[in-house]
Amino acid sequence: MPFQVLTPGLAEMIKDPHVRPYLRLWLELVAFAAGGEEYYSAIAKNRYAMLS
Repeated sequence: MPFQVLTPGLAEMIKDPHVRPYLRLWLELVAFAAGGEEYYSAIAKNRYAMLS
């Protein structure tokens, strides 16, 4: 997901009290995927495909 697409959605998620507890975990998974961890990259690709 391009950063320009992610940023507005992320800003809204930070405000949502139901999402906020999971945001740190989500960001950690994104960092692992971006760092080339294959397991996490596969999860990220699968999740992104579900959203498209």
